[in-house]
Amino acid sequence: ILRHRICLPLTALLLAALLGCVGTLPRSGSEITPTPQLPSPPPVAVPTLAPSPTLDPTATPRPSPTPTVTVEPTERPTPTSPPNTPTLTPPTTVSPAGLLLAVFAPEDGIVVRGGSVVVYGQTEPGAKVLISGLEAEVDSLGGFRAEVSLEKGENLLEIEASTETGNRRQVSRWVTALDLPFLLVISQPENESVVSRPSLPLSGRTDPNAIVSVNGRSVAVDRFGYFSTTLLLVEGPNIMDVVATNDDGETLSKVVAVIYRPESQ
Repeated sequence: ILRHRICLPLTALLLAALLGCVGTLPRSGSEITPTPQLPSPPPVAVPTLAPSPTLDPTATPRPSPTPTVTVEPTERPTPTSPPNTPTLTPPTTVSPAGLLLAVFAPEDGIVVRGGSVVVYGQTEPGAKVLISGLEAEVDSLGGFRAEVSLEKGENLLEIEASTETGNRRQVSRWVTALDLPFLLVISQPENESVVSRPSLPLSGRTDPNAIVSVNGRSVAVDRFGYFSTTLLLVEGPNIMDVVATNDDGETLSKVVAVIYRPESQ
């Protein structure tokens, strides 16, 4: 019995040792497979990546042609407009000055009494002037003047100046002729009226082509024959002499008396 008890633990130890050896043997075989993988990491592809940065400097010269393209626009503006600017010479062809023709009277749209009107103006010396087909006299300075017959109602006057070189210029004037008698009417002030202000407006109507003066001073007449002015009065009686003269030399006059009495202070 003693022998059997001693042998049992010895056999157990032997079995345990054998089992341990057997367990380690297959593990060692499996460990051999990872060991060859350890040498593979040292030749990593890291050194192979080094040539890739060497390729980058080669790419840098490629953008160099791009600045060469910018040189092209600088060359484009040079041949464009400058040659065209000297071609703007046509103004020189238009530049020859036109023929001078200035018509001072009558005004366009004027209304006159009677069957004629005086046309006068200025042109270049040596030019020929036609007024509604009739030649007008031109003096050495280019001034011209002519009396033109009118028909009752509207009349279109064509004033044309021309030179021997072929230059021409034409001006038109509309003139209305009224068959009215020569008149002179004073609208204000009323004769022998009394006023309290030192200034007094005076107005009236006459022939559109008449010349009007008040106490010797000329007063403008519009195309319908109306005229107006303002007079300064002296204390007491004031006499206003109004005179109108038409193209035929006829004269009409009116005398207006006004008494100026300043307001009491």
